[in-house]
Amino acid sequence: MKVKCENKLKDCELSQKDQVNDILPFVRNTSQILVHGSGSLLALTIACAVQYHEGVRFYICEGKPGSESCPEGSGKALVQRVLETPEGMRIKEKILKYCTIIPDSGVGSIMSMVDFVVMGAYCVTEHGGLIHSTGSLQIATVGQFRKVPLYVLCETFKFAHIFPLSTQDLIQPSSESPVPLVEFVPPSMITLIFSEQGIMPPSAVADEMFRFHTAPFAPWKRN
Repeated sequence: MKVKCENKLKDCELSQKDQVNDILPFVRNTSQILVHGSGSLLALTIACAVQYHEGVRFYICEGKPGSESCPEGSGKALVQRVLETPEGMRIKEKILKYCTIIPDSGVGSIMSMVDFVVMGAYCVTEHGGLIHSTGSLQIATVGQFRKVPLYVLCETFKFAHIFPLSTQDLIQPSSESPVPLVEFVPPSMITLIFSEQGIMPPSAVADEMFRFHTAPFAPWKRN
């Protein structure tokens, strides 16, 4: 089982470029995009977008309070990851020019300027909801009010058979802070999900999970 899981993770890593290629057509040279998260897929997306679309601007939420992996906030961690990608290393000056870290409290003001929001994911639930870091629900709520599309980048191994209805239904990591470290964003606030299996609306997640679990090539059905 361990080997099968490792193979699945390796397949997802190799397919990241496919996910990036799926979202790049949504980006224009004049696009202004709000980003929340710090994952490698987000970093690769930003690097490729800046490389292929001169003038695109990214507003990256600072992502505080920080975690053990991102003590200074997810925003700084994401920019560093972008710079460490092969694409980012070649265009370091452009990355620093077109990526701006904004305070989380500025989301309401910046939302009227952006074309869409992009988030990573800790997990996508079977009914198409998003489980992600603090600030995700606030961003999604403001975006829905402003009618700004929300796109989620997520590998299918993060699709989970759970059905939370709110953040209160989630088991939180240990923390002294009264603020939840992970939040639930309802599927009604999400426009599209980009995975290595293609682009899908939140309502299609359950079908995708069923297809994967019943396919003849599913990992546990191999000899």
